[in-house]
Amino acid sequence: MNNETLVSIVIPTWQGDFLLEKTLSSVVNQTYRNFHVIVVDNGVIDTKTKVLCEKKWGFSIQYLSFKRQLGYAGAVNMGVRSATTPLVLVMNNDNLMHEECLQKLVSRALSETDKTIISANVHRPDFLSPEEYSYSIWGRHIKEDKRNKSDQIFHPDGSAFLFHREKYLEPYISHYFIYQEDVYLGFLALLIGGKTLIEKSAKVATFDGGSTKRIRYKTAYYTERNRIWNYFLFLTWKNFLFLSPALFIDLLIKFIFGRHRMAKIHSYGSIVFDLPKILKWRSFVQKKRLVSDSEIFEQLSFQYMDSNKAIQNMILNGLFYGLTYFVRPRL
Repeated sequence: MNNETLVSIVIPTWQGDFLLEKTLSSVVNQTYRNFHVIVVDNGVIDTKTKVLCEKKWGFSIQYLSFKRQLGYAGAVNMGVRSATTPLVLVMNNDNLMHEECLQKLVSRALSETDKTIISANVHRPDFLSPEEYSYSIWGRHIKEDKRNKSDQIFHPDGSAFLFHREKYLEPYISHYFIYQEDVYLGFLALLIGGKTLIEKSAKVATFDGGSTKRIRYKTAYYTERNRIWNYFLFLTWKNFLFLSPALFIDLLIKFIFGRHRMAKIHSYGSIVFDLPKILKWRSFVQKKRLVSDSEIFEQLSFQYMDSNKAIQNMILNGLFYGLTYFVRPRL
């Protein structure tokens, strides 16, 4: 890597050499060339990924290996710590980048403030695009047919986003492990007076999405636990207390109507045991606060669910809009 390299592409992987090879093949074709790659191999069980990184790709690869499994959040943090470039692109190991993707992301980042996070436009089969949904206070992506077509989104797509390294030296809390860590980063950017923008012309296609399929119990556990962590970390105590009745009902609904109940019970119990750590992280986050909750909530939907299940969602939205009618003026 030469001293003028502008971008580090951090790619976390775990037993994913068969995925990583396709991703690196798409990196080769980037029209923008001022970058190098950092592959973070966490939970190493064989040498396949190391051998893959030692091939001649036409760009430099820094290979980092860890015997213990760091999770996605921990692996990303390790990669960012190792980077020395002004900009960092976090990229999943199952992404195919359009040839102009990096060029578009870098150009957009250099035209914005250094607190701005630039998310790629990630396509996943059978998933909504960021242009079709907004993020809700209840931790859901809400489909909005008449959504404001602004480029601002609440949080970056965790599988492909670019940022100024000096402003986000450790983009995640490593204990999140996986899931909801991108929501944490979106919260953090807003809290310090930044924002997240989607660069619609920077296209990425996800071709596997396998972590969710392969660890269903852990998916339910980490998603629920980390979602609640975000409430503790980012809301002022006053607003947390105002919202707590609605949040509690939300937990009940998820438990009664959802799946993986034991995983959710496990996640609720772990929050009690993790409370000292949560309070410590909260203090760290709140010291960075430059804006009020009201400015953050302008970017959030208060709709409970989308309207595909008409009767159930009509009842639930009526309940939650009723609760937030009294809460929202205080936010």
